[in-house]
Amino acid sequence: MINSAQPDYSMLSRRWSGVKLIDSQIAIEIARLVHKQAAGEADLASNEPLLAAEDGDAWVVTGSKVVRYNSNDQSLGGSLRMVISQFDGQILSYALTLVLPQDLGQSKSTDS
Repeated sequence: MINSAQPDYSMLSRRWSGVKLIDSQIAIEIARLVHKQAAGEADLASNEPLLAAEDGDAWVVTGSKVVRYNSNDQSLGGSLRMVISQFDGQILSYALTLVLPQDLGQSKSTDS
């Protein structure tokens, strides 16, 4: 029985040899497919274009969606951020960068 949660020798040997199967375009496509399934086509479209930046042996794929704080909108939303292994395409992190509520009015001084 194969343990599907762990890579087999064919993938481990590639890692040991430094063979990376995933380039930036493949990482973007992986992120695109996963995010479309998880959040829907409209949210994916609002994150386009997706960009990939190298971070060690991983690609950090980020969305271009800009979310500004709106006190009338209590829904959570943000741009896509996914970290994908360059060796085998494993998703190491998948999150949305959220805009935290803040008081955009006059700043309150603590000085007396």
